[in-house]
Amino acid sequence: MASICTRMQNHREVFQVTFCDLKVNKLNSILLGKCDGYIEILTDGKNRFFITTGRHRLYIIYTNGKKQMINLQNDGDCIAVLHNRRVAISKQRNSMKILSY
Repeated sequence: MASICTRMQNHREVFQVTFCDLKVNKLNSILLGKCDGYIEILTDGKNRFFITTGRHRLYIIYTNGKKQMINLQNDGDCIAVLHNRRVAISKQRNSMKILSY
């Protein structure tokens, strides 16, 4: 299970992801940096969480704390996890971009 928390730090909004087990015991937290307030998080059901921040970044976070950051051409705040290791990302659900991971 994962949750997102945002807060102000140095006059800008930043966010972190906290992972918990099914009994809601905290496993770890990862600070991911700045965002614009439009954050979406989804999982593929295989211990991978995909996070869009409303900016030019997609994060792939594993429950063991490993993280991968993918720079995007455009801002993205909506995400859909597809089959065959692909995700679709869009800004305000207007047009989708499909990426392989």
